[in-house]
Amino acid sequence: MSAEENKPDVPHTEPVYIPEIETVAADTSYGEGSITILEGLEAVRKRPGMYIGDTSDGTGLHHLVFEVVDNSIDEALAGHCDDIVVTIHTDNSISVTDNGRGIPTGVKMDDKHEPKRSAAEIALTELHAGGKFNQNSYKVSGGLHGVGVSCVNALSVMLRLVVRREGKIHELEFSRGFVQNRLLETVNGVEVSPMKIIGDTDKRGTEVHFLPDTEIFKENSDFHYEILSKRLRELSFLNNGVRIRLKDERTGKEDDFSGAGGVRGFVEFINKGKTVLHPNSFYAEGERPADTYGGIPGTHIGVEVAMQWNSGYNEQVLCFTNNIPQRDGGTHLTGLRAAMTRVINKYIEENEFAKKAKVEVTGDDMREGLCCVLSVKVPEPKFSSQTKDKLVSSEVRAPVEDIVGKPADRLPAGTPERRQDHLRQDRRGCPRPRSRAQGPRNDAPQGRARRHGPARQAGRLPGKGSGAVRGLPGGGRLRRRLRQAGPRPEVPGHPAAARQDPERREGALREAADQQRNPDDDHRPGHRHRPRRREHAGRRR
Repeated sequence: MSAEENKPDVPHTEPVYIPEIETVAADTSYGEGSITILEGLEAVRKRPGMYIGDTSDGTGLHHLVFEVVDNSIDEALAGHCDDIVVTIHTDNSISVTDNGRGIPTGVKMDDKHEPKRSAAEIALTELHAGGKFNQNSYKVSGGLHGVGVSCVNALSVMLRLVVRREGKIHELEFSRGFVQNRLLETVNGVEVSPMKIIGDTDKRGTEVHFLPDTEIFKENSDFHYEILSKRLRELSFLNNGVRIRLKDERTGKEDDFSGAGGVRGFVEFINKGKTVLHPNSFYAEGERPADTYGGIPGTHIGVEVAMQWNSGYNEQVLCFTNNIPQRDGGTHLTGLRAAMTRVINKYIEENEFAKKAKVEVTGDDMREGLCCVLSVKVPEPKFSSQTKDKLVSSEVRAPVEDIVGKPADRLPAGTPERRQDHLRQDRRGCPRPRSRAQGPRNDAPQGRARRHGPARQAGRLPGKGSGAVRGLPGGGRLRRRLRQAGPRPEVPGHPAAARQDPERREGALREAADQQRNPDDDHRPGHRHRPRRREHAGRRR
């Protein structure tokens, strides 16, 4: 044996793959220099949609006006304002004037900014700065975050603030959020920047005059009178006693919104021109302690609601929290719907309509054709976003359900019979089709007469001769038989009783009953009279 054959077997091994590592230069495109800090109102101008909504379809543009008007309405809620004027000027600028207390004009000495600024300047140039973060100045307000008017200032190429307060007229001018022509003074060695005083006055209030920046609102920068008037009309109804005027200097058009009637008048205004099912609208209001439902101790939640049904099929429910509309609803709308569903189910159960009709009723059935305005006053409400489109305060649902549900229990008026008749009517006043389980109608005696037969009907007739059975179904044969039998006396011993042949009358009734049981004897099935004789027909011809 050779030496090569004596070598031990060596196991086969694959070669080890060692990847090549490429050296790449460090990526400097994203580093510490890429982190940007937006100061002041720069964030609003960079991302305006987060604060005011869409800037291209006009909603954000008109939201600027609503932010300023809401501040005036907050003064009205606090009881310090009853007159608001909104003016559209010829250059497409907007001015909002009220007769409230006016924004504080004094210099805030604890301001961290240099120079020390006035309170009005801080409110218009700093995000999350304002007088609504406690319960001292405003118990209830639509403004919460101290952002609204600051955003208006940031998105305006020009904003002029005039405050009439303490007998003086104070003024500040801004451009894209920055103060123009700043006034500087030194007080006790501290540099301050007060507001300019341009005159004396015996009035009070705040005026905000601004022109939106076309760099932000490129596609739509024109204010629409109809959009503004719709919102101002809502506010006039929600704040009964506050006069709100809208003037358009471009066209000379002017409206005075003094919505007398509150939310009830609001519902009647919406239903104007529609067919309402009841003339008087349902109305309920009340207050509940907020801490009972998990709210702020020492405060109250106010609820005001008005409802009226019309002949339409669409539901129109307008929800407001501190005068701010919520197009996406929220917990107050949930409480309203829960109360309505509970009321209709309780009413059906008490009157046993479900057993009679064999139908299942839901809350949607009750809300068909409903026009409703729901307004709640909540201290420090919580919304899903800055635009306040949805209320998420959990403590609001229970008070709404309680306040709406108790008066609604007494909503259906009249006797149970009348209420049942109303339930059987649709919105156009036409009877609804009945199911078999509901049985025959009470207003169909002729149908019952046909089912029970003419003989049974004749047995209950008083003794009035042939005329008493003239209207009976079954026709002339029964009348002829009864005429032959003679009148039926009502009182025993009547003279006609002696002339009446009981056997003849009994035979007539028996023959009529046999004809009822055997309709095939007739030439037309279902008819109660026998065929006309030819000789009779010949005589008539």
